[in-house]
Amino acid sequence: MTKQEVILQIRQAYIAHIKWRSEAQAIHMGLPMLEKKVDLLQTDCAFGQWYYGDGQHLSLLETFKSLEPMHDKMHHIYQSIYHLENKKKKSRFLKLKTEDEVLKKKQIRAYFKDMAKISKHFLETLKELETDIIGIPDKYFEKTNNIGSKDDIL
Repeated sequence: MTKQEVILQIRQAYIAHIKWRSEAQAIHMGLPMLEKKVDLLQTDCAFGQWYYGDGQHLSLLETFKSLEPMHDKMHHIYQSIYHLENKKKKSRFLKLKTEDEVLKKKQIRAYFKDMAKISKHFLETLKELETDIIGIPDKYFEKTNNIGSKDDIL
């Protein structure tokens, strides 16, 4: 895999995350959820599929490793938002307009605010990863599909 192909993968992962985040944002804004588009698990979203698949050839890089805890946390928060939104839907179905529904809306807002902060840092880290890749000599990408040992790239 060439350096340019790796950079393209990172940029596609960046775009995939923004798309995923916009779906969560739609929930936050009260737009109807599209059940088939919601990726609750870390391994189901497009970024997760790349990270745990083709992206693993970058696993020796600290910047790459630092993405996983943020990615996990965002999915955990997103699951909480999703479950709260589903409770709101059931409440609407029963025509219950209670203080509980208002509280759930506030919780969703707070969760999304936390997720947005993590997402911002996550995207910054993806940019750092791209910068790290740019700094690695091309010859290390030509030798193998994996970046060799840390000593190879330093």
